[in-house]
Amino acid sequence: MHNPNTIAGLGLTEEVALLRAAIRRLACAEPDDTLRDLAELRQQVVSLSAALRTRHGLARATSASRLARVLDELGAELEPAS
Repeated sequence: MHNPNTIAGLGLTEEVALLRAAIRRLACAEPDDTLRDLAELRQQVVSLSAALRTRHGLARATSASRLARVLDELGAELEPAS
């Protein structure tokens, strides 16, 4: 499933790394246009937040799937043989 909010061609880990680097660059740079720079910084933080929420959601979904599989296997082993 393709997430339209991710940077084209990158995985989520790479996107997070690039967004963090962009935020650091913007935060450390001398401002040319303070309002424009703040708007860009805000947008990068919003994008990073969305990417981290997506990554966290994917990790939770994977964990839930693994737990469900383990519980199914345990249930199958505990069922009395017919």
